[in-house]
Amino acid sequence: MGRRNRLLSLAVLFAALLGVAVAGCGGGNEKDAKALLKRAFAESIPSANVTIDISAKIDGVPQLSQPVRLKLGGPFKTNGKGTLPSLNWDVSVSGGGQTFSAGAISTGDRAFVNFQGTNYEVDQATMTQLKQAAASSGGGGSRSLKQFGVDPLSWVKDASEEGDADVAGVKTKHVSAGIDVERLFNDLNKVVAKAGGAVGSARPQQLTPEIIDQIKKVVHDPKFDVYVGKDDDKIRRAALSLQFTVPQQAQASARGVKGGNVTISVEFAGVGEPQTIAAPANAKPISELAKQLRGLGGPLGAAGGIGGSTGGSSGATPGGTPGGEPGTTGGGGKSPTSEQFQRYAQCLNKVKPSDTAALNRCSRLLK
Repeated sequence: MGRRNRLLSLAVLFAALLGVAVAGCGGGNEKDAKALLKRAFAESIPSANVTIDISAKIDGVPQLSQPVRLKLGGPFKTNGKGTLPSLNWDVSVSGGGQTFSAGAISTGDRAFVNFQGTNYEVDQATMTQLKQAAASSGGGGSRSLKQFGVDPLSWVKDASEEGDADVAGVKTKHVSAGIDVERLFNDLNKVVAKAGGAVGSARPQQLTPEIIDQIKKVVHDPKFDVYVGKDDDKIRRAALSLQFTVPQQAQASARGVKGGNVTISVEFAGVGEPQTIAAPANAKPISELAKQLRGLGGPLGAAGGIGGSTGGSSGATPGGTPGGEPGTTGGGGKSPTSEQFQRYAQCLNKVKPSDTAALNRCSRLLK
């Protein structure tokens, strides 16, 4: 339970980090670079087309010889303070020779999950809880980590400006910096303490000083890169990367893990532009999806469908026939082989999660 709560704590931090929009412009030394970041963390992004890419490579575990990767993204817009945002995001996960793809849609008032080409609507009881959590936390509008008593600049060290770069078709200023790991995870505890109560009675467990000290010993070379628009002081890309090494005497208890690396990047395109996000037609109750998932075998149940903004279940689905019902094999077809999963994972790594046509091409590799 403690390990799961610590993972949830990390997830809360990453969610907070992804909710912070940064921007600015500045000079060339560390003082100027930090001044740029200070202005950056004070800004927010009301709308954009978002791409989030999280990748982790684990050394010492043959099943994870390829990176574990989570990609999600699509249009996003806020709906004001204390409300849920609107979004239409595709989600893909690959790793260990398996893949999973889906989609998530929110209009602010309604929410949907897309699985294997079919949309399922979240029940009203759950939506009421989510809206209450957003209202109590002030989420959905312009917000920053300062609401949690956190100063992100305290994590940054050795900041410097690296010149101009083109990101998402926009001229940007690039700032690079190191990360003070101890301060970052101490601030994580503050985020968990204030955010945990907003998501129900099960408050995530905070990290003890001993755990933070262990993290400091295994994490090395953390880097933080931010790219901000030169003309509008809005973020276009932010990335955090770090490496970790497990001491030899601890590798057995870590199930053979020797080390690895983690990268998290967030890219914003079309910042401030209108984003049209509508509820899909003919969505089924999410209870039907729960029944379907209970009937599927394997760690992921199935290869997973291609998430997107369109309703219905037309087209070919992994493990199914064109136009067939999700999860069917059209008369006893075989499950995809491990080699097919590998090719599918490699294909997903090359495409953006918002490119539905490319994701559909990848899915054909599972036939």
